[in-house]
Amino acid sequence: MRASKVARISTGYESAWRMTYEQDATYNALGHALRRELSPGQAHWELDASRRRRLDAIAAATERGLDASRYGEAALRSGHEAEHAGWIARWRAERDV
Repeated sequence: MRASKVARISTGYESAWRMTYEQDATYNALGHALRRELSPGQAHWELDASRRRRLDAIAAATERGLDASRYGEAALRSGHEAEHAGWIARWRAERDV
């Protein structure tokens, strides 16, 4: 979603995914529910593929596409991955993994 948002805004269009905090939280909860049964291998592939698409979109972005004011709660810059890394670290520590 983020990669397509960057491309869309770079092209001159407005975000089709400008969310409030509540909408973003709901979207994240739905995404988690839909993916929770994926194998670790597929989950890793999904993360890598998504990150690659996002970084490619940012590398190709216009000045307009890099303007943070054009994004909603799911902004261009995100602490989302760091948040997940913290959850994983806590989960591993709880299980002594």
